[in-house]
Amino acid sequence: MEKRTTDITLRPARPEDAACIAEVSYLAWRAAYADLLPSEMIEARRPDERRIAAWRERIKENRFCYVAETENKKITAFAWGELAGTPQLPWPGQLHALYVLPEYQKQGLGRRLLEKFRQYVDGAPFCLYMLARNSAAGFYRHMGGTRRPEYDKTEHWQGVSVNLELFLFNNEKKS
Repeated sequence: MEKRTTDITLRPARPEDAACIAEVSYLAWRAAYADLLPSEMIEARRPDERRIAAWRERIKENRFCYVAETENKKITAFAWGELAGTPQLPWPGQLHALYVLPEYQKQGLGRRLLEKFRQYVDGAPFCLYMLARNSAAGFYRHMGGTRRPEYDKTEHWQGVSVNLELFLFNNEKKS
């Protein structure tokens, strides 16, 4: 049995972590979205050379990509984001992915990775999109995220329409 999160360290991802990140992404998708997405869409996320290469590129681009790693070098979670304000999203930061293996959830890893991203954006506001009806909404609210339905959107993934909800993390100090 693996150690609890007190024995898990956060560190910047390295290109050689790409296959492990792709695996965590797939396993977390399978656990989180089984009732929300068609199984063939989830299975298409299985790590293959194309997905691993995409993660390797994201890591090399020097965007924010952190992993949570046990003392046995097992990657249990990751977060990926960037400073990327756009006219559609006026906030400086966007967290693109935050996934924790199911057996490591509810131990503080998601919170630690989200806090690491807050440091990366130096306290600036940031947002994230999540699949509508995702059980992670409660976690994001608990972490200070506010739903901004005016920024919700529908995208087409592998021919399936999916609804995405936006959460904003303002990060302003309350006086």
